[in-house]
Amino acid sequence: GDGEMTRDFVYVKDVARAIVMSLLQESTDNEATFDNFNVCTGKSITINTLADQVRQKMNSSSDVKHLAPRDGDIRESSCNSEKAAKGLQFTSTATQEEGLEKTAMWFKEQSTKKT
Repeated sequence: GDGEMTRDFVYVKDVARAIVMSLLQESTDNEATFDNFNVCTGKSITINTLADQVRQKMNSSSDVKHLAPRDGDIRESSCNSEKAAKGLQFTSTATQEEGLEKTAMWFKEQSTKKT
């Protein structure tokens, strides 16, 4: 695609926390409570913006290569987090930018460790 598709990216620790919160929720009728929740920030960015941010955070000069869009891929994707906030008392704690910064720092730390 052209990189202008939008997605709602969530920091991995927020996703892990949402999973734990869903596993720990109590049932009101002695049976497991199952439901679907959007685990998201509620804010979408373009793939091009994410690529630029990754390049900046990782001090990379890599070229971004755009390929043909995948069959069935959607152009815009954004999520509503209200149901997760009510049902799980979950809201993301990190913005997309903060999550990317933490992720970049983790990768940089891993690359300096001796194997």
